[in-house]
Amino acid sequence: MIHSSMFQFLEALIVNNIKLNKKMKNINIKTTAIFAFFITLVSCSNNPLPNNSTSNSSSNSSSNGPPENSRSSVREEDPYEVMHVAFEGMPAISTIKPMIEAIMDRYNMPKTNDNILKVGNMLVSMRQTSTVGLTEIELLKHIYQHGSDRVTLAQQAGISATLLETSK
Repeated sequence: MIHSSMFQFLEALIVNNIKLNKKMKNINIKTTAIFAFFITLVSCSNNPLPNNSTSNSSSNSSSNGPPENSRSSVREEDPYEVMHVAFEGMPAISTIKPMIEAIMDRYNMPKTNDNILKVGNMLVSMRQTSTVGLTEIELLKHIYQHGSDRVTLAQQAGISATLLETSK
């Protein structure tokens, strides 16, 4: 009973915070969350990691597989390396990986490279749309520490971004 009333209180607090945020900054959290989710889906729908990103190496090379000893082939195999390079401040993989995996468990997402990259792309998109310089790792930590499985991951990312932006 206390847990339920606490959740209702937090939910009301978040709703009021979102309303206040809309008035103060004209930010529509639903649009932000949907936009971030849409960007994530679009960026990952065809090729999570485009093979043409290393087109300057050799245009006549065979497309049967990744070139040996290529730095890009390591990144294609390890989504955490991609996030390490793409995230602001290049946080350590040992910092990123446990939080991503815990979040994926919380939201019942299979731990495939594609899903891991989708989460990373969502975080990058949220950083790019931030008005106060929110970083991916700040958002990731907030989702990890305060996320609820009562909403979708995209909704939680929007809620976390709003809370972090208003407190920053």
